[in-house]
Amino acid sequence: MKRPNRKTSNEGARALRKCPAPGVLRDLILKWKKNKRDDLYSLLDGFESISFTDALKAAAAGVYPPGSDKAGKRRDHQRHLRYESTKQWVNVLCSHKTKIKSFSGQPFEKLFDFLDGYGSRVWGIGPVMVYDTALCIGANIGCLPKDRVYLHAGARLPFEPLAKRYIERDEAVRKYKELQQMNAYETESFLCVFQEEITTRFPRRS
Repeated sequence: MKRPNRKTSNEGARALRKCPAPGVLRDLILKWKKNKRDDLYSLLDGFESISFTDALKAAAAGVYPPGSDKAGKRRDHQRHLRYESTKQWVNVLCSHKTKIKSFSGQPFEKLFDFLDGYGSRVWGIGPVMVYDTALCIGANIGCLPKDRVYLHAGARLPFEPLAKRYIERDEAVRKYKELQQMNAYETESFLCVFQEEITTRFPRRS
């Protein structure tokens, strides 16, 4: 998985520090980059480096990929899910394995929308699990989020309506210039990691 160039990353951090009105988001972003970004790329690297079948099964089961230090253990977002739900989710996606693999190199939105159409049919599989599954599979087949930042129960932007499911990355950057040094899936991860801090410091609209 291609990670942000460290030099570019440092330049981005300096640029954020020079923002005329840095604010809370800037400080949280710097904290995410220091403490959490490597975790995201380690996860994506793990899914990228295994077979498609193994990646599909691990992504749908909500576990870390084979070969990783945490192989077989539940990923943080999926610890609360019932085994019966993830087992059914694995079976559903495996029955559409060929179709899912056909999204290789395609926009992430196509993969996400396809999975989302089936996620609503499996009890216990909600928007967070659908997104995480699509992200892990996308790392394997080369279709990661690029144009949209997905919003859900675990990831919200300040002042955005709760019902909003995604925001175009360009729109997010226009509204929150502090996000300009992050790509779409980095932004989702950041919003999820600092959900509580963002929720308590910024209001939400219903």
